[in-house]
Amino acid sequence: MKGNFCHMIGSFLLLIATILLIVTSITAPVVNKLGIITVDLGEDSRAGKEVSFGTFGWCVQDGGPE
Repeated sequence: MKGNFCHMIGSFLLLIATILLIVTSITAPVVNKLGIITVDLGEDSRAGKEVSFGTFGWCVQDGGPE
């Protein structure tokens, strides 16, 4: 009986790890509002208004000279 409980805990932890892996894969700046961290650069910045950092890199939003 105790072995079944350990297997259930292990399966639950694998499910949680899979969910976290999916979330961290999606946090690449592909989905704008799901990044790891977003830095607001302000309206006067020449680079852009905000930078979003994700798992696979970063993305400058509303950037470039006008």
